[in-house]
Amino acid sequence: MTAVLYTREEAIRLGAEYYRHPIKDKSYQQMSRLGAAVAEYLARKRLSGAAEATLVTTESDLARLARDVPADTDVATVTVEQLMLVLEQVPAASRRRAVAHWNGLLEWAILSQKRTTPNPVKMLPRIKRVPARVYDIFSGPELAAIVDAARADPYLPWVNYVRALLLTETGMRAGGALRLRVRDVNLYERRVLLREKGDKERLVPIRGEVVQAFDRFLLEPYPLLDRQPAPDDFLWFPVTAHCQRLTSLHPERPVHYSTFWNWWKATCERAGVRYRKAHMTRHTYATNVLDATDGNRYAAQQLLGHVSPATTDIYLHSSTLHMERAVDKLEAFRNLQRD
Repeated sequence: MTAVLYTREEAIRLGAEYYRHPIKDKSYQQMSRLGAAVAEYLARKRLSGAAEATLVTTESDLARLARDVPADTDVATVTVEQLMLVLEQVPAASRRRAVAHWNGLLEWAILSQKRTTPNPVKMLPRIKRVPARVYDIFSGPELAAIVDAARADPYLPWVNYVRALLLTETGMRAGGALRLRVRDVNLYERRVLLREKGDKERLVPIRGEVVQAFDRFLLEPYPLLDRQPAPDDFLWFPVTAHCQRLTSLHPERPVHYSTFWNWWKATCERAGVRYRKAHMTRHTYATNVLDATDGNRYAAQQLLGHVSPATTDIYLHSSTLHMERAVDKLEAFRNLQRD
């Protein structure tokens, strides 16, 4: 059986056709022939319903591989030696993820008969897990400043106020935020329905301030549209402004990740808060839940939507208050034993 090879021209054409977002300033012309298989693989994953956040990280890891191997390398010919050379350039904290994505590509290549030799990823040495780090979470005053800055937005104060509250008070991922619609917030039950990785759904309780803010948001007509929010409207939607004046908004449309990240960065700047990725609000929420419940991993796991408790354990390294309380209780217990 002959493997399907791509020419350099086909790689560039397929890359331009299938890649939705170029990786920073890297053009498709910089990719090897492997880039064509990467583009087709990503297109098939997208059609199969893979989450956008998963596609972004997969694309990043595979694009690096397609750029850094020799130009004439195809999915049928890539070797373990080439993989090891590329792996040396990957940050230590990202190597396990990169290898997993490479493995997915090459397993697909074998199943689709684009490769007839064994998967070289299987021959890579075992990658040690990087020790868990302490995350640079937001402090309480920083979160309050972010929420206040969002509420002071000159264009959509109530929209942005609700956005900031939901992001900081539910531990939602960026993917969940972009899918969030008005109808997903149930004020009567004080719950928000989040749709996140793998189209999984989870209900998260919301507290009084979020409920009150959202109730007011529902009563405020959108500028320019002269109508109140509708159930099918997205919470994050396209907005354009010119000369410090709002020119258009489309609540019926979702936005892309880049728009969400730009909104978050601008909100942090207005708040005077040192920028960290929006995902750090999820780490902050998890740490606060663990601190408030004396390290109750089950409660944190349910609120965060983790399938495995091991994932929740990552956040334990940032949570110290529950450990301090445990030591205080241990000291009190020992004092009772002495009496």
